[in-house]
Order: sequence, then C-alpha cells, then structure tokens
Amino acid sequence: MNTIIRKMLYYILLIFIVTWITFPFIWTFLSSIKSGTELYTRSLVLIPEKPDFSRYMGIITGEEKIMASPGQIVAGETLRAFKWGMINSLIVSGFTTLICLVIGSFAAYSFARLKYKGRNLLFSFITVLRFVPVALLIIPLYLLLRYFSLLDTRLGLIFIYTSFTLPLVIWIMKIFFESLPIELEDAARIDGCGEVGILFRIILPLSLPGLTAAGLLAFIMAYQEFLFALVCTTSLNSRTLPLIMAEFFGRHGMDYGMVCTGAVLGILPPFLLALFSQKYIIQGLLAGAIKR
Repeated sequence: MNTIIRKMLYYILLIFIVTWITFPFIWTFLSSIKSGTELYTRSLVLIPEKPDFSRYMGIITGEEKIMASPGQIVAGETLRAFKWGMINSLIVSGFTTLICLVIGSFAAYSFARLKYKGRNLLFSFITVLRFVPVALLIIPLYLLLRYFSLLDTRLGLIFIYTSFTLPLVIWIMKIFFESLPIELEDAARIDGCGEVGILFRIILPLSLPGLTAAGLLAFIMAYQEFLFALVCTTSLNSRTLPLIMAEFFGRHGMDYGMVCTGAVLGILPPFLLALFSQKYIIQGLLAGAIKR
C-alpha cells in the first residue's frame, strides 16, 4: 500500500511539474488562435470557441493586411518585416554556430590533448572572456564594425556573436574531449595517424553529442540576442527577429494576438533542434561527469 501511495504521489508531482513548465507555451499558442473578442474580454477564455489561424496565414503568406484585433489592421509591411527578421535570425545564428563549432573544435582539441607552453593560461583567459558583461563591449565592437564598414550587415552580427559565443563552445568541447579515452588516440598514433587525422577520424566522430550540445547552445545564444542587434543594425536587411518583435509590440500597442503568434513561430527553430537532438544534448552535457 505504501508503495502504491508513493507512486501516486510521484506521478501527481510529475504531472504538476510538467503542467507548470508547459502551461506558458500552451497559453501562448491558444492566445495566438483566439479571436480579438476572446483576447480582450474580461472573462477568462482558455480554449477558443472558433480557432482563428488568420494571423499565421498572414505572416506565412505575406497578405497585404489581416485583422489583428477588433478595429485594428496590421499592414503587410509589418508582416514582411517579421519574415525578414526570421530569415536574418536563422542566417546569422546558423553561420555563427558553424564558425564556433569549427574553430572551437580545433581550439578545444589543442587545449585538451596538445602540450605546449602557456596552454593553461591561454585557456583561462578565454574562459574569463565568457564572463565579461556584454554591455562593456558595445562601444569597442561598434567602433570596430564601423571601421570595417560592417555596421547594419549580417556579417557584422556574425562577427559579434562569434566573439562571445566561441569561448563557451571551446569550454564545452574541451571538457568533452577530455572525457574520451586517450588510449584510442595512442592506438591511432601507433598506426601512423597524425594529430589532424586523429581529430577528424576518431575524435570528431565520437564527439557528436558534445558538438550537438555546444551547437545548440551557440545557436540559442545568437538567436535570442537583442542588445548588439539593436545597436548595430538599422535596416530591415539585417534586423533580427527579437528586434522585429519588439518593434511590432510597441507599434501596435499591446496586440497580444500578433505578439503570441510571433512568439510561437519564433520559438519553433530552437524547439525543433532541441527536440530532434535531445539524446545527443543530454550525452554532451553529461560529458566529464565521470572522471576517467
């Protein structure tokens, strides 16, 4: 009987935790398909009587105008801005992640396996850079982008995002490389394989969980960044999704339906990445937990 009671309490607690975590996302989605009347009524409406997907269709198809709320029309220009913001965010975040994984893997392998003077000091310096407040870097990075004519460009944002994301990737990959058995590398050296061959033929194939975890964290950091994008971009050609969402929210005065729609569409890329790579993410984050 005690065992049954404990199991019941366990499942009740589990259901409560899952509901607590997922309810904001569920509420956001339900709000995005409610009519304007249901959104602004004083009585609580949890599930819409007639789901309205016109907001999604307006953003996806780029219709010239859609009804956002009673008496309020959202112009097609704003909807196109949202689409460009999504495209810019995906491009900038994707290239930032790719660059960080390539450079970070080489750097992390050198810190984890190669022996040279000043290795620990250099790694400590790179690690400390991760904890520098990003607000302190706005002015020097802005002046650097202006000097190289990279203001208001995707390339400029990629450069900035890489600068503060790369230390995190190096740190994660170093820990993961150190968790791999060194005997595999010794066996490869006996067979005549060089350091580059060991990295590409042995280390990287075994490091897929670590690469996945580091890549996802790098993508999310770049995807949600707001401050540098606000300072260093001015036109629609380079403005990212967080900026478009902020402008959209202010421009239309608390239009909760469109804000929720944008939030749902905006969260889909990182959500899908995490969903399809969750096994590797868990393995990558647990790397180094057991001392070899």
